[in-house]
Amino acid sequence: MNYYIITGTSRGIGKALAKYLGASPDNRIIGISRAYSLSLQNYKHVEADLADIPALLRNVDSLLEVPDDATSVTLVNNAGTIGEIGHLGSISDESIDYAMRLNVTSPMILTNAFMRLFANRNVAKCVINISSGAARNAYDGWSSYCASKAALDMLGMVLAQETALDESDMNVYSIAPGVVDTEMQARVRSSNGQGFRSKQIFVDMKEKGQLASPESVAEKLARVIQHPEEFGDLLIDFWEPAE
Repeated sequence: MNYYIITGTSRGIGKALAKYLGASPDNRIIGISRAYSLSLQNYKHVEADLADIPALLRNVDSLLEVPDDATSVTLVNNAGTIGEIGHLGSISDESIDYAMRLNVTSPMILTNAFMRLFANRNVAKCVINISSGAARNAYDGWSSYCASKAALDMLGMVLAQETALDESDMNVYSIAPGVVDTEMQARVRSSNGQGFRSKQIFVDMKEKGQLASPESVAEKLARVIQHPEEFGDLLIDFWEPAE
């Protein structure tokens, strides 16, 4: 049985991926999020606020529990926030702290626990971090998002190096899904243009129908998970510029 532990399954990419993978009777999905939004026979919802680090530290091992019938286990670190949009000096310190807890600290703790629990277990293993083009390109007003996603990329790079040195049978990917039609993009388009000078680019993309759907991204993610032999690079970008 294939087990998929996916964070942030209440909406967007995480929800779409859980639904896509949940269509197969050979898969079991464990969704970790604050809200329950899926009704699938092979889906288990675990309510958790991943920005609550003390609670995560107390419960992380139980969040990642899978039965003995597992033949593969995949962790998808998807939950995240764009944080407060605005230039440094105008955003709150609290918003920076929250974004780093959700986007960096919690996936690192989950990945650390995943390795502790499964490194020596005889199952196929995969860790996928949902990154962003903002990890690899600077955008004004997105300091928390750019910095945290860059950190997530580096986490994946270190994990890949460590698993190679340990000769571990494991796949690691950091995937930028492109510009996706989610609530996060709605926040971007409604932000203050003075605090984010690239806003109009994203408004135009929405109006021109250039945003990817969460469902199309989920299908691509599943392809990476299920056919790793087709993907040699750790850093993957699904972004397809408009012609």
